[in-house]
Amino acid sequence: MRPIGLALAIVFPALAACSPLVGTWRGEQAASDSPIVFGTVTFAPDGSYSASATYTEPGGQPVLRTMSGLWHEFEYDQVLVGRRKYRYAIAGETVIFTDPVSDRSIILTRVTP
Repeated sequence: MRPIGLALAIVFPALAACSPLVGTWRGEQAASDSPIVFGTVTFAPDGSYSASATYTEPGGQPVLRTMSGLWHEFEYDQVLVGRRKYRYAIAGETVIFTDPVSDRSIILTRVTP
């Protein structure tokens, strides 16, 4: 592994361990025009995440989708989840993630720290 890769492999998990995002969060009900109902996301202190959501296919069948990968905070109010950047704001046991491209938001409630 190159030195920069090794440094990132050490630094990102260390930063994630200190994040207020670490824990499991459950999605609130989606907007009526949204085809997606967010399930849960777990941000682990080692910089990994796992998430699930249900979406409706054009034929009306619900499909469960699961994802996992790496995450890290790169600015005070921004997080990179997989390859997507989101803004976030935490208020107590609630976090709001906003996609800066679509400006759509999702509200999540903490399940476990």
